[in-house]
Amino acid sequence: MGWVNNIKVAYKLLILVVIAGIAMALIGHGGYTAVNESDDDMSIMYNQKMKAVACIGEAKYMMRDMQSRAALSMVATDSARMQELNTSFEKSKADFAENWTAYKAIAINVPGTKEKLGEVENSTKAFEETMAEILKLGAAGKSAEALELYNGKGITATVALRDQLIELQNTAQKNAEAIYQENKASAAATSRNILIKIFVALLLLVVVSLWISREITSPLNKMMAVCEKLRDGDFRITPRSVLRGDEFGQMANVLVDMRESLNKLMRHTNASSEQIAAASEELTASSSQSAQASTQ
Repeated sequence: MGWVNNIKVAYKLLILVVIAGIAMALIGHGGYTAVNESDDDMSIMYNQKMKAVACIGEAKYMMRDMQSRAALSMVATDSARMQELNTSFEKSKADFAENWTAYKAIAINVPGTKEKLGEVENSTKAFEETMAEILKLGAAGKSAEALELYNGKGITATVALRDQLIELQNTAQKNAEAIYQENKASAAATSRNILIKIFVALLLLVVVSLWISREITSPLNKMMAVCEKLRDGDFRITPRSVLRGDEFGQMANVLVDMRESLNKLMRHTNASSEQIAAASEELTASSSQSAQASTQ
C-alpha cells in the first residue's frame, strides 16, 4: 500500500466522489429498472388481462341480449314488435362479434387460451343459429315450437357458450392476479436490494473516509512533533518518519531541509562562538601579561 502515499490529496478526496457516484448510479439503475419492469407489467395487465376481461364481459352481455330477444319473440303480437326484436338481435350479434374480435387480438398469444378460441367460436355459431331459428318461429306465430326449441337446444347452447366465456374470463383474471403477485414480489426484492446497496455504499464511504482521514492526520501529527522539537531547540538530524509523494511528503521535505539548515547554522554559530571564546581567552591572557609588564 506504499503507492497510496504517493497519491495527491485531491485524488484521495476524488475517490470518495467516485465511490458515491458509482453507488448512486447502481441504486438509480436498480430503481429505474424496477420502475420500467413495473410499468411493463401494468401495461400487460391493462392492455391484455383487463381488456380481455372487459371484452368477455361485454360479449356475455350481448349473448344475454340475444337470448332475451329470442325469448321475447315467442310472446310478440305484432310485426312491428318482431321487426324491433330482429333489429336488436342483429345489433347485439354484431356487437358480440366486435368484442370477440377485440378479445382474439389480445388473447391469441396467451398460453392456454389460443386452444379454446375455436371451441368458443363453434359454440357461438350454434348459439346464434339457435336463437335466430327461435326468432323465425316466433315471427311465424309458432310459439309452441319456439318454446320447445328454446327449452331444449337453446338452453344447451346458451349454457355451453356461457360456461366457455366464464372460463376465459376467469383465466384472464387469474393471469392478472399472477402478474400482480409477481410485480409485488419484484417490488419487495427491489426495495431490499436498494437498501442493501445503500448500506454497502455507506459502509464503503465510511471506511474510505476514515482511511483518507488517517492518511491526512498521520503525517500532519508527525510533522507537528518535528516542529515542537524545533521550537524547543532540538535541531538534531534524525531519520525521516514521513516518506511520501503527495503534498504532505513535499511539506516534510521542506521541513527536513529547514531542520538541516538550522542544524548547520547552529553548528556554525557554535563553532564561531568557540573561536570567539578562544580569542577572548587569548586576549585576556595578553591583557594580563601587559598588566604584569606595566607593573614591573
